[in-house]
Amino acid sequence: MPSPDAVRQQILEVLASNQIAAQVDADGTITVPAPGEDTSTEVSIFISGEAEGLILVTFDAPILIGIAGDEGTRIKALELVNRLNIDSVFGRYTLETFESMNLIVMSHVMIGSDLQEAEIMQTLILVGAPADEADDLAKQELGSGETLREIAGSDEP
Repeated sequence: MPSPDAVRQQILEVLASNQIAAQVDADGTITVPAPGEDTSTEVSIFISGEAEGLILVTFDAPILIGIAGDEGTRIKALELVNRLNIDSVFGRYTLETFESMNLIVMSHVMIGSDLQEAEIMQTLILVGAPADEADDLAKQELGSGETLREIAGSDEP
């Protein structure tokens, strides 16, 4: 079984061979722009240590960050997450609290011991593209929160 570092290196090689610019954080998280022409989000790829003998790879794409914490908005956010999950064939949507901030995330977890290039690229698309589409809907319905592009202060992807 490959190590988490070997899995990370494999993913980086696949991204490079597909001409996708990737950043690697100090904790080993890989971050890439969501696929598409005019995206407003990115996909983070986390490689975890062994869980029951398996290396897990998580693809996460934030949809909306800084959602108001009042009860009415939280209920609307949970209803939206539920609808998104019902319509989703791949991955899951969650409402999370991170560093006292509410956010909606699209994610998918896969076993990393025998990844193929097509599987990595397809997962990047199947997580990034729906997240990019859902951010405008979420902002409109909740009236709260920002996309990554807005947080970066840019109208360009």
